[in-house]
Amino acid sequence: MIMPRFALLSSFAALLPLMACAASSAPAQSVDETDAELRATQGCEGKKLGDTCHLCPTTDPSCIETAEVKTCQADPGGSTKLRCIGGTKVPPPPAGYVPCAGKKVGAQCTICDPTDASCIETAVVKTCDAKGACVSGTSAPPPYSACAGKKTGAQCTICDPADASCIETALYKTCNARGECVAGR
Repeated sequence: MIMPRFALLSSFAALLPLMACAASSAPAQSVDETDAELRATQGCEGKKLGDTCHLCPTTDPSCIETAEVKTCQADPGGSTKLRCIGGTKVPPPPAGYVPCAGKKVGAQCTICDPTDASCIETAVVKTCDAKGACVSGTSAPPPYSACAGKKTGAQCTICDPADASCIETALYKTCNARGECVAGR
């Protein structure tokens, strides 16, 4: 069916107010800015350089956040806005909070101080490394050494006290001058 020009124009004119309404409710963004770019800048609104951030807005239940650590970084494109950028580097903990204080190597830790409700912890598993830093991934504890840090003649055990599957012999054992745990005094 072919519509007369007048009917086609009047149909289009009736749609104009609806189109203007839809355009005015959309967030202000440039034509060049993609949804991903918009989310990256919105994730850092009100935050400082190095703060943790999320790409998914809390109001969007359909958005699935990746588990990688993301921090607010300078825009590589030269904009003055901060961008939420993913990477593997864990941001430093807040001043005064020491994530691995009193914890052993391999113990799970958090970058956010548990008492700071404004800090957003990432879903990445972090553990204490041998230097006492809270790092991404898991850190294996050092292997058990029966005489590590002990003097010659100090009592020792062949079994790692943390290994419940190891059965220690009843013999009395001490550390010798070479740092070995041997039977006898």
